[in-house]
Amino acid sequence: MGAVRLDEGLRSGLFLSGVRRTGKTTFLLNDLIPFIGTGSHRALVNELTARRRGPHHCHRSPLPPGAKPDEHLPVIAATLRSTAADIELTNVEQLGGLATAIFERVAASDGDVRGVFSSEAAAEYTKAIGREVRIEEIQPVVNDLLASNLIMRRGHGMYGVTDPFVQQIWREKKADAFAVSV
Repeated sequence: MGAVRLDEGLRSGLFLSGVRRTGKTTFLLNDLIPFIGTGSHRALVNELTARRRGPHHCHRSPLPPGAKPDEHLPVIAATLRSTAADIELTNVEQLGGLATAIFERVAASDGDVRGVFSSEAAAEYTKAIGREVRIEEIQPVVNDLLASNLIMRRGHGMYGVTDPFVQQIWREKKADAFAVSV
């Protein structure tokens, strides 16, 4: 079985190839996906399995002579986790500015977030997206974030990011953006 890294614009991935019945799908479903994280597996599985047609720019990354595959699995897993997190963050952005502002409020907290529907939160969202946000606009967007498995309800009025790794990647990107702007 061999691995090929795919580079396509802003996305990257991993292509596993091998003769039939060597355990490629079993490896993905039973070993790699559980190891990668808990986010929206629909997005990850789609990225890993549905893109079977069309031209792809492939960069072959064979293991160096004498390399041990077990040493490279953490690198492959980290790359896939980061790619999965990027997909999730893209999904947030695609839901619009208000969804991004709500996600940012939830992701910025170390614990459960309360007050997502408060007037203070609406003022924060207004500032973030540059237009007035009414309280009644918030619930449908929170429902979209919940349905997309990007945030979860942890209790009455308490919310958190579904996948802690997505939250970590979001924080790293915010820190990098802040460092660049300073």
